Amino acid sequence: MINLLQRPLMSLAIATLSVATTATAQDLPPVLDHYPDCQYDTISSASVKKKFVIKSGSIDRESEQRAIREAIFELRQQAQNAQAYGVILTGWSNHVARWSNVLEDVREGGRLDNHKPELEVFGDLIGHCDGAMRFSNRVTPINQYGQQQMALGGIHGLKKTIVFNVEPGNPRYQPTLAHSIVDFDRGAYGAKLGMTMSQIEQVYGTPSLRFAMTKDTVLLSYGRRQWLVFNNDQLVEITTENRWFSSDLVNHIPFDERFDDDQWQLWGTVSNNTAFDQLKSKIDKKMDADDHSVVIQDGDQQLTLWLTGVVENNNQISRKVTGYTLSQQHVEQTKLALNPNQINAVISNHFNQQTETELESQHVEDFAIGEIWVSKTAKMLLFDDHVTVLLKGKSVDKLYFLEHVFSDQWQPRDQPWSFLRVSQGQSMEDAIAILGDDAFAEEDSIELMADNYSKELYFYDGKLIAAEVTIY
Repeated sequence: MINLLQRPLMSLAIATLSVATTATAQDLPPVLDHYPDCQYDTISSASVKKKFVIKSGSIDRESEQRAIREAIFELRQQAQNAQAYGVILTGWSNHVARWSNVLEDVREGGRLDNHKPELEVFGDLIGHCDGAMRFSNRVTPINQYGQQQMALGGIHGLKKTIVFNVEPGNPRYQPTLAHSIVDFDRGAYGAKLGMTMSQIEQVYGTPSLRFAMTKDTVLLSYGRRQWLVFNNDQLVEITTENRWFSSDLVNHIPFDERFDDDQWQLWGTVSNNTAFDQLKSKIDKKMDADDHSVVIQDGDQQLTLWLTGVVENNNQISRKVTGYTLSQQHVEQTKLALNPNQINAVISNHFNQQTETELESQHVEDFAIGEIWVSKTAKMLLFDDHVTVLLKGKSVDKLYFLEHVFSDQWQPRDQPWSFLRVSQGQSMEDAIAILGDDAFAEEDSIELMADNYSKELYFYDGKLIAAEVTIY
């Protein structure tokens, strides 16, 4: 895995690199230079490896460029096979043996071909937006020509560094589900409203994400398409729809195929992508419908079917069921009211004291409001709409100051983040003036090295939006 927040081993500024122009290439899904400005799904992550040439210990640039071009073309072919809208290139790396080691092996009878260098290009195959495809002004990490753009926007830079996983208490405990039925009597995949978190974990296994929205309200996720809300340790809502986190964050949670394949069956008769016009013939229930949803009530329970407009071959838009929410009636939608988090002050004080003591988990965990497990020994802590911390063992490994963690519809925007003399929204000129001669500036970033940490600042349209701090 590569870290998009680190400089690549080779320059990606390949002005002469171009996408194949054959008719076949033109028909393939495109490589996106900007992120979609809508909710979209990442169908899968993919990578392609290609060999290139070294000559007398130096990289042959023509061979390198051809390898990148071929890798991008094959990623587009994979996108076509997956029926994806397009490809977001997320990074690339190369693997080049030290020339001295190559020569030594050749002297001992080895073949030079065995040491032919290899590069790997990574990409996300993304699906269509719910409506018309729109694009934001935020650039993707690498454009269609293989040129590096801004490496971090929102949380995109975490894509190849952090692989979200399950909690280590019972690693990858994913029992076989009782069924895929969703209705008032059987709940959803065997989980029923009113169950406790402990009971749910017996049915579903270990969650991907656990987040304390308030003192009494907890959110669990299983993959990207099964979200459970608990009030006072009682399950009050099960939904396929994420309304809490930004799509940037959600697109980094690994799939749980038990749920993300969307194999649910409403009453065993209505499946994903069932046309709205067919509902009444399949479900003998009173329904209240509008353009976006169908609501069915039974006692104190409510089942909401979410509708999405789909353009058919005849260019007519038909509404189809694409998700559900099973909940107790009259459950209040929790609003996240973040108090000013003390984590910035705690971390800043640690660095300002210039102590040789490691910044450890015990210094920061008490301030966290959520956590996502990375592996058996590492986890990511959430603190507010900007600050996340990566723990490895008992030590703080990295700090991330992000544009946003939570979704617009759920989290009213709070104050910009600020850390060690710089703050979100500052101009690059102001940041350079504050940091002084110790700062190394590039087109869209600034790097600062200190005795016990390094700091990378990332700018968009000349304004500071995000940062990564690596602890030594």
